This record gives sequence, C-alpha cells and structure tokens, in this order.
Amino acid sequence: MNLAGPDISNDKTTELLIVRMFKEKDHRELQFVHTGFMSARSGIDSKDVADATLTKVADRTYTLVPKADLKPGEYLVTFRGTNGSYGFDFGIRQRRKVR
Repeated sequence: MNLAGPDISNDKTTELLIVRMFKEKDHRELQFVHTGFMSARSGIDSKDVADATLTKVADRTYTLVPKADLKPGEYLVTFRGTNGSYGFDFGIRQRRKVR
C-alpha cells in the first residue's frame, strides 16, 4: 500500500490538473466549495485551473506543461474529482528586477 497517494491507473492520468491555491499567513488553501445567495456548489473552480498539455513520455511517465507562464503563487498538481485531497505542491516566485 502506497501511503503517499493512490495507485493511479493510466486512464486517470488524463485527469491531471494544475490548480492555483490561495496563500494564507501560515498555510495554503484550495477553494472547492462556492456559495452564493441561495446556492452552493462544490468542485475546483475552472478559473483556478491552469490550461496545460499532458504528454506521455514512457509507461506511467508524463510531462504536464502549462500553456502559458504561471503567475507567482502556490500551485497544486492534482487529479480531477479529488478536490485537492492529495497531490504535489510547488510555488512560482516573483522575478527580481536586475539592475
């Protein structure tokens, strides 16, 4: 049993997403419940998902490349339908101006 995450079938790899997280003081959050006046829905908001290309390199090996540069912030690579319950996180730093 792999405690780091589930054993993902080849069918599921096409469901990989790059999702922007919200930065809080000492942690990061992924919003997946949205409420409005007399309405509520769950799931990752499409505005938080980066458009990306998934390419198979070898058996169970893929590259996931965003189609545009990601803005500085925190991101999670996760699977559609998991609501970010597991994945791999990374950050993009703001470029420093060179004098």
